Parts: sequence; C-alpha cells; structure tokens
Amino acid sequence: MKKQKFTILGMTGSGKTCYLLSMYKQMLPGVESFTLNTDHDTHVDLRNRYKRMDNASLGSSRFPNPTNQPEIFHFTLEYALSSVMSFDWIDYPGGLLKEKGSGNSEQYAKLSSYVKDSGCLFICVDGELLQGYDDNEDKSGLIQDNCSSLINPFLAAYLHENKYLPPTVIIVTKWDLCAEYVSDDDLAEIMKDAFSPLFVKKNDGNLFVTIQPVSLGANITENNNCGRLVPKNIQIPIFIGIWFSLYELNFRLTDIIDFKERRIRFLEQKRSKEQKSFFLFRDDKKIASLTKNANNKKWEILKEKEQLEKAIKHSDLLLKQLQSKIKLAYYNGEEYESFSGAAIKYLERRQRQISSNPRLR
Repeated sequence: MKKQKFTILGMTGSGKTCYLLSMYKQMLPGVESFTLNTDHDTHVDLRNRYKRMDNASLGSSRFPNPTNQPEIFHFTLEYALSSVMSFDWIDYPGGLLKEKGSGNSEQYAKLSSYVKDSGCLFICVDGELLQGYDDNEDKSGLIQDNCSSLINPFLAAYLHENKYLPPTVIIVTKWDLCAEYVSDDDLAEIMKDAFSPLFVKKNDGNLFVTIQPVSLGANITENNNCGRLVPKNIQIPIFIGIWFSLYELNFRLTDIIDFKERRIRFLEQKRSKEQKSFFLFRDDKKIASLTKNANNKKWEILKEKEQLEKAIKHSDLLLKQLQSKIKLAYYNGEEYESFSGAAIKYLERRQRQISSNPRLR
C-alpha cells in the first residue's frame, strides 16, 4: 500500500500550524499507547516551535506566523513503539485558495493533486468566528465569508471531476472561545449551512464528513494570551485519518490474500495433473517449479495475514477512541448516531470501488 497523505485546508489564521504543533507535542508521550514519530531534524524543529508556543510570557507573539509556503511533514503513527502506519501531513498556506487567480495556478494544481491522493482531508475552521453573533445564521454567514466561500468551490470542482472526495474532517479550532455559546446542535446547523455541498442528501454519492472541535487550552487567551497550553481532542482528527487508512488496507490485504489463495489452488491442480502423468512424460522440473511457486505464495500469505491481523487490532483500538469522542458524523448528508455507523457505510461503497478498479489497489 502506498504511503498515506493527509491534507489540511484552511484560511490564514485558522490555526492549522498551531494544530500541527499541538498534535505532535500531545502525541509524543502517547495517547492510549499511540505515539507519533518522525526524523530527528523534524522532531527538533517541531519541538522548538511548540516550546515557543508554550511560553506564556510571550503573550500573543507566542503563536507562529501564518504559513507562507507549503510544508510536508513525514510521520509514523506507532502503537507500543511499533509502527502502525506512515503518512505525509501536507499544510498549505491559508491564502492560496484566495490567490489562485493571481499567479498561483501551479501551487493550486499541486494542492488539487495532493487532495486527490489524500487518505483523509481536513478543513480547518477558525472557532473564533463562532463567538461574534447570537444567531446561527449570522455565524454561518461569517464562516462563509471568511472560509467556506473559498473552500467550497474547490471541493465542488474536485467532486465534479473525480466523483469522489476522501473522508473529510471539519476541524473547529479555538473551541475554548465558543464552547460556552455553541451547542452540538448549533455547531451542526452552522457547519451544514456553511459547507452545504458536503451535506447534500443523495443515494448515488459516497461522502463521509465529521465535525470535530479542538482546543489548545480552555483559558489560553486569558491575560493577553498568557494562559496555559493544554491541548484537548487534538489527536482525534489524525486518529480518524489513520483509522480509514487501516480499514482500506484491510480491504486490500483481504483481496490480495484471496487472489493468492486462488492462485495456489491453480498451481497445486497443475502440479497434481503433472504428477499423475505417465512417468515417461512426467516433467519433474515443472513439478518442482510449481511446488516452489505455491510454497512462495503460501509464505507471502502468511506474512500478509500477520499484517492484516495487526491492522485489525490497531483499527479496533483507534475505533474505541473515536466512538467515545465523535458526536457529529454524516454519510451522504444523513446524520448517524455513531462515528462507525457513518464510516462503515462509506467504507462498504469504497471497497466496491476498489474491488472493481484494479488501478486503485
């Protein structure tokens, strides 16, 4: 299976970089025995950037400047220090979508390509926009003006061209600023209005969306942004991306094992036929070759079954986290009571797509 890619979209100031730094820092000591690993240089860079963000004495200047160039980070999710899955995290400048028509068509095309190859898509929404008005319609309008009016056309064009979007997570950052004033029902209403193309009810699509609030700390903005940095639910979006990737890996491994088992039966039938031939016409070299090929396939299947067992174990562990944390999950515009209810619907159709198209394997 090719290395997974996760792409995060969001406008300038929405908190994409802060989210990345907090996610990495929170995962270093481990969450339910899951950790993130990367190369030494990236580790030092991210650690130092987080250390500055954790320095409350700097006030508002503790937070990183907006990203002005695409950044790609290489991570490996581990469980009990054993590799689960490697992935690339692609962070694009917030102003790219806004400036697409003024000379950045090459970067825009690269972004489209990354989204197409992404195992999961993240849309970063600035939670600060949710604290300005009492009416949900006004809050939705503010998000439309500052975010979704630029992201929605990109998503709509992509969906029209490819008939497919990867699982999509709307990450609502700075949730500490608005949690007191926005209920789960309010949040669902606002996001469904602001990102309406993602919530269209239809039977012929295959679109999974979830909404996940995250926070750097409940009181971080107090005393001129000198509050303590205590990330909350930061790990959930990345767990979603890995969970979907593991499940797709399960599908692929199951298909591969089934194909090889059928191949072994074919080889053994040919060998049996050759062995029953009259001794003067029997080809012992051919029998030996068929035996070797069959045994090689059996060895490959053994390793793939071990990989499959490991992937199922890790996906089950992640699902326990997701089931308890995620409250808003949708499949083709319909809200489901649980994350798994909507996700399995998506995966079942995705499996049929993969099985019917060898190029997706």
